Amino acid sequence: MVRTNRAKAKLLAGEIAVGGSVNFYAPIVVEMYGVLGFDWVWIDCEHGSSNDSESENMIRAAELHDITPVVRVPNAEPSTLLRFLDRGAQGLIVPHVDNRGQAEAVARATHYHPMGDRSSSTGGRTNRLGSGLPPAEYYDAANRETLVICMVETPEAVANVRDIASVDGVDAILVGSSDLTQAMGMPPQPTWMRPSPA
Repeated sequence: MVRTNRAKAKLLAGEIAVGGSVNFYAPIVVEMYGVLGFDWVWIDCEHGSSNDSESENMIRAAELHDITPVVRVPNAEPSTLLRFLDRGAQGLIVPHVDNRGQAEAVARATHYHPMGDRSSSTGGRTNRLGSGLPPAEYYDAANRETLVICMVETPEAVANVRDIASVDGVDAILVGSSDLTQAMGMPPQPTWMRPSPA
């Protein structure tokens, strides 16, 4: 049985999905978000210190409290996306997606046939170690419940944002404001570091 993606269901219904982030290995923090009634948790494996194996334990903590585990992956390589999906991530935040072609590659890698070419894992933990749904039903359910978020972090991505957002299999866009401002030559500066007006 593929778990319902609580965050995606709320977003599709036009509701607010409340979440929190964790950028180090801390399953107890994920459990705390669940106890607080959050809908999802952002597990940061791009700038955070956790790897795919550690994220799996935090995903288990999210499952315990029926909140959606969303992982920001370190890159958009299909093998990277697959490793986190197979560990149970119900959502992926994919950094540095600059154009439609890259977004289409992300959508293909994160969805099974006929939407994409994600490698089969009918015997993995996302399908109850093979005791869950028959393959065709599992593929359909996994495609439906997977949340894919592309990050816009460069001027090129801003120029192509409508094309990126229109790709079937891309559910949302997230602006990476720090990388974007750096790419535009405007790195943010904390207020306390700014020079006082003369």
